[in-house]
Amino acid sequence: MTAAGPCGHDGKVWCETDEQTPAGIYVFVAQFETYIDDLFSPGYFSLINFVVNGQFIGTRILYPGQAPQYPFTVSLPAGMSRFEISQNVGAMFFQSLTMFSVLQTEA
Repeated sequence: MTAAGPCGHDGKVWCETDEQTPAGIYVFVAQFETYIDDLFSPGYFSLINFVVNGQFIGTRILYPGQAPQYPFTVSLPAGMSRFEISQNVGAMFFQSLTMFSVLQTEA
């Protein structure tokens, strides 16, 4: 997958597959980093939305010091795919996105 993002600091990033993928079930694992615990008041969090191929697949709330991996299981059609991440509240840093094929549904 390749990672890109719009110019500016608007809290959005996207990744696209580098090649055609077969239809099937995939697990995406997004990795983030939040600021150091000491810099925030109690109750601080970041709210992140995830979209695959234009379809909303979920929201995650990130707390400082929390494990940085966030998995999603998604059924994808054959072809190219686009994974979008948008930060709605708080501050976080996108680190990586890993895509695993769990089950291919076409021959």
